[in-house]
Amino acid sequence: MTDQVNGEAVKDYGPSGRASEAADSAEDSRVAVTDAPRLTIVPVKLAESNAYIERHHRHSIPVEARRHLFSLGAALGDEIVGVAIVARPSARALDNGITAEVARVCSTGTRNVCSFLYGACWQAARKLGYLKLVTYTLKSESGSSLKASGWRTVAEVKGRSWNGMTRPRVDKFPIQDRLRWEKEVVTATRATDQQGNTPATHGAKPNKPNPAATQSTPKGEQPA
Repeated sequence: MTDQVNGEAVKDYGPSGRASEAADSAEDSRVAVTDAPRLTIVPVKLAESNAYIERHHRHSIPVEARRHLFSLGAALGDEIVGVAIVARPSARALDNGITAEVARVCSTGTRNVCSFLYGACWQAARKLGYLKLVTYTLKSESGSSLKASGWRTVAEVKGRSWNGMTRPRVDKFPIQDRLRWEKEVVTATRATDQQGNTPATHGAKPNKPNPAATQSTPKGEQPA
């Protein structure tokens, strides 16, 4: 409770002063939380995204303009705390016009930025008409940001070199095993298929999944 004494605001804690003081402290904390900056999505140009990634992830090579679809930034107040680049799939077998790839995600380490960017990439891709989004992580990485955004692993991509006897090349990325993650639009028919039942086969025993089908790697697949 607040009274006016000589034109100045004075708090009156009354008989239960401690309770009133605690209530005032709780109110102040709520105001502080409300005023705290939140993560927001901002547009970022490809050149700016590549430069940001070069500063924070020096092992990653720039994404080429010919593959680039769109880029997003995560802002916390006036500071860019992360960027994501979405491009055409690096695997030719996946480059079907309705699939895009999150080619780069980079952050300063701010909490929840990566999962926030993965979710924003999916929403933007859906608005543009894409039905599937893919990305890659090293097999040694946990993929916690992707799991938090609802992605699933669908294949293991064996690390291999592009260098060969007939076509010498310089490898520009770590030659390590990777996991391919996907997020896609699930239609009503596909949803029932994933449960093992369709309207025509309701009550039938679900078919056993084929490991080879879920672990297959499209020909020529190699993340850039």
